[in-house]
Amino acid sequence: MDLSNNLLQGSIPPELAGQKRLTLPDLRNNSLTGGLPQFVQGMASLQDLLLSNNPQLGGALPQSGWETLAANLATLDLSNAGLVGAIPASMAALTGLRFLALDHNRLTGAVPPQLAQLPSIGALVLSSNSLTGSLPSSLGGLTGLLKMDLSNNLLQGSIPPELAGQKRLTLPDLRNNSLTGGLPQFVQGMASLQDLLLSNNPQLGGALPQSGWETLAANLATLDLSNAGLVGAIPASMAALTGLRFLALDHNRLTGAVPPQLAQLPSIGALYLNGNNLTGALQFSAGFYQRMGRRFASWDNPGLCYNIVAVDAAHAPSGVVVCKDLQEPSVAWDGEEGGRKPEASSSVVASSASS
Repeated sequence: MDLSNNLLQGSIPPELAGQKRLTLPDLRNNSLTGGLPQFVQGMASLQDLLLSNNPQLGGALPQSGWETLAANLATLDLSNAGLVGAIPASMAALTGLRFLALDHNRLTGAVPPQLAQLPSIGALVLSSNSLTGSLPSSLGGLTGLLKMDLSNNLLQGSIPPELAGQKRLTLPDLRNNSLTGGLPQFVQGMASLQDLLLSNNPQLGGALPQSGWETLAANLATLDLSNAGLVGAIPASMAALTGLRFLALDHNRLTGAVPPQLAQLPSIGALYLNGNNLTGALQFSAGFYQRMGRRFASWDNPGLCYNIVAVDAAHAPSGVVVCKDLQEPSVAWDGEEGGRKPEASSSVVASSASS
């Protein structure tokens, strides 16, 4: 039954409980209200329950009764459905579930550690809620998980080392939380990672690992660590990330020189280093600046400069002074188009992160 993408209103009638053989009710993108009816849990033939983008649906998730759907339900999409309350631990009874989307609701409380009991889950999307507490270490037991999106919540604490068990994980999206404890070393052993998104966790802190990046070389395309409280130097060993297309280290407290080896990343299309305390002379070629354009950002690093002998003014990095000007404060970059400093956004990640 596909009634998606219409203008339907009102609640889901209880008489639909009579559709005992229904496998796919698709009611997405309507204006339904009245919450998720309890009778749905008695429809044991359901394989895919699609109710996303009914923002007025509202109500809470049922606290019990999910076991009736365990045998067949593979997809449960309740994103942007106006849901409130907690995620019930009893949803762990959905042992056949492969895709769970509860994002863009008003859910509160902790992420239930019992979700680690979903043996078939491949995508867990809980982003854009008000979930609190720490990441459950038990989620490391989800060895078949491909996508884990817990971004835009209120999560705290460190990233548990048990997550190293997610050997097939391609996309952990933990942006826009309050995580602490630094970038864990074990992440570098997760060779399937394609997109690692940890930006806007300003208390994450710690330094970038000085070695071990080569393990991620084959698959990692996006590394977004902007505004993550990082300190220390940018390791030259990051040049081992030969598949990297997007690297954002902006708005941290990084120090030291910019490794010239970063220009050797063969696939790099965007490199954001602005808003740190990097120093010394940039050693990239004129060809690098010409190729990258405004997708290379290094301004707001007061001690950083470029060598005018190696790079002509036409290809000079925006917002960075000529090296001699560090001793001549009267000569300064005055911006573009009326003196406005250009701004780069590291929130637009590579296309592989949108999956």
